[in-house]
Amino acid sequence: MLRLTLLLVALAAPLRAEPPRVLTDIAPVHSLVASVMSGVATPDLLLPPGIAPHDYALRPSDAARIAESDLIFWVGPGLTPWLAEGLATLAPDAERIALLDLSDTPTLPLRRNADFAAAAADGDRAGGGVDPHAWLDPRIATVWAMAIADALSAADPGNEATYRSNAALLDVGLDALSRDLGTLLGPVRGRGYIVPHDAFQYFETAFDMPATAAISASDDADPGPAHLAALRDRIAAGDIACLLTGPDTSPGLVATLAGDADLPTAATDPEGTRLAPGPDLYPTLLRDLATGLATCLSGG
Repeated sequence: MLRLTLLLVALAAPLRAEPPRVLTDIAPVHSLVASVMSGVATPDLLLPPGIAPHDYALRPSDAARIAESDLIFWVGPGLTPWLAEGLATLAPDAERIALLDLSDTPTLPLRRNADFAAAAADGDRAGGGVDPHAWLDPRIATVWAMAIADALSAADPGNEATYRSNAALLDVGLDALSRDLGTLLGPVRGRGYIVPHDAFQYFETAFDMPATAAISASDDADPGPAHLAALRDRIAAGDIACLLTGPDTSPGLVATLAGDADLPTAATDPEGTRLAPGPDLYPTLLRDLATGLATCLSGG
């Protein structure tokens, strides 16, 4: 009789569901999702390390991973316009969350003055004139982490406590990181610097570190000769204390800009393309950026 009772109880209990299959677009988003999913499962990363997101072409293996996903977190079409159609076609039944489109995400418009230039027309059409690089503000990353925990909890209520606990821990860690980086950057605040392309506006706003100018509007746009000449004039005049470079900034371009000014430089990786994917990538990305900028503005 006892065995029959136990069998009936077991049959009546719901089967434990597997965690959702989660896909993310870029490494910083993957890092946030991996942090929230820690102890439950590991999300998949669509873009491999070393690849910039703007002009990536989906491979057949990528299409298969998209089609197999239950939950997809991505920045949105302003960053990867090529991905929008693929998600709608390949994963029509998956929940797709464009983090930049969340009502709680404070966005910034693309800058259009001569120092930063207007973004490419394709980017304007895809993103509605919104700067998509919002992950560089840790306060926005916290908003995203909470939204990620909400979506995961709805899809996998059995692990809700873990998702929400992880998101709360991430919130505390990002708050401490923000304070540390603000202290690090304080002594060099107000000094002029040039960014490789206009992708740092959210970081600048978060830490009150406005850049003076960008070499180009985006990492797939070449600067014009008049713009380069204007930047050289500002460097020669002593208005610029540091030149940040990106993964694709050519040494020849740096030499052209710096000339004989012996201008300090620092390498940046705002999309984390050169970092190992995982929960540690996001805080490492921000700390590397702040440390490199502080060192560069201090004279290298």
